[in-house]
Amino acid sequence: MRKVFVLLLASLIVMLTMPLMFTSVVSAGDAVEIGGKIYYLEKGDLLFYESGFWDHIGMYSGNKKFVDAHSDNSPDVKKDQEIKNSRFDTSATQCYSVKTANQTKRNAAVEWAEGKHGKEFSSWPQTPDCSGDKWYCSELVYCAYKAQGITFGDESGRIWPEEIISDSDVESTSQECPAGSPNAGTYYAPGTTEDGCCEWSGPCFEGQPSKCSACYGGTWHSGWWCEEGECVPEASTLVLFAVGLVSLAGYICLRRKEN
Repeated sequence: MRKVFVLLLASLIVMLTMPLMFTSVVSAGDAVEIGGKIYYLEKGDLLFYESGFWDHIGMYSGNKKFVDAHSDNSPDVKKDQEIKNSRFDTSATQCYSVKTANQTKRNAAVEWAEGKHGKEFSSWPQTPDCSGDKWYCSELVYCAYKAQGITFGDESGRIWPEEIISDSDVESTSQECPAGSPNAGTYYAPGTTEDGCCEWSGPCFEGQPSKCSACYGGTWHSGWWCEEGECVPEASTLVLFAVGLVSLAGYICLRRKEN
């Protein structure tokens, strides 16, 4: 009987900790509001917008800030700029991730670009000169990643922002969570399932909705229940209750036998 009780108690412990195991997910970076939408950005991600005949690209440097080269900056190449109320804080902005770079390379690219803080803006020479002392926006991003062994586009001429974001090394992070999902209206990182929006969210709220959709460990779960701010398997409450009752009954039987 003692062995049975120990087994039941172990089962109860496993069931109690199961929601925690499912909610152990990889961090997806910073939740950043851009143009009224929420994007989940990691250091080294790319910010791009197009306006008329002009377009511009910069690099997310973490803590809701960016680094870029722009003639309106002071200095022209400037780091630690807040995204809020900046040129990128518009609905026209799109966000991209360099999918072939691990986080170490992304961090190094940001550090490289920030190392050019204080330098001048120049559109010439158009062919990227990564050893130069003056920079245009896409040249700065291009050279920052080239220093990490990642090359965008064709370096035989001017590097345009469109060349970078259309390169096979780059993918969009501007994937909107669909209507009806827990995080409708926000954007999630690539590599998840179509509705992989809860993975990057904060706590869910019981009753809003009562069923939760979530992507834990890269696996999509639909119809889970929200319990105490976490998405858990739908039957978890009933199973925990049943295991608890069985364990209690086993304990009572064990005590009676000992007496």
